[in-house]
Amino acid sequence: MDELREKKAILSEALLDIKTKLRDLKKQRQDLESDFEGTLETLDRYKKEDIKLRDYIAKLTAEESKLSIKSEQIKEKISAINEKLAKMRKIRDEMEEIN
Repeated sequence: MDELREKKAILSEALLDIKTKLRDLKKQRQDLESDFEGTLETLDRYKKEDIKLRDYIAKLTAEESKLSIKSEQIKEKISAINEKLAKMRKIRDEMEEIN
């Protein structure tokens, strides 16, 4: 009978150890799942931020292109004005020679 009690006590102790280990493993799993969810949320935030930044860069690039075209147009106008000024100086110089 004592032998049976000893075996029962050993099995009870082993069962308790198993329950404790199982509880610990469940807690670890919950912690990992929580960490995983947090990581997914962070990744999602980074993806959204990446999309916003890419859109912003695209807008800036489009604006840069517009400004580049406008700059070229202004340079062409300045060049045309400089040509007209050169013609006017030439005419003025010719008129001064006549007088």
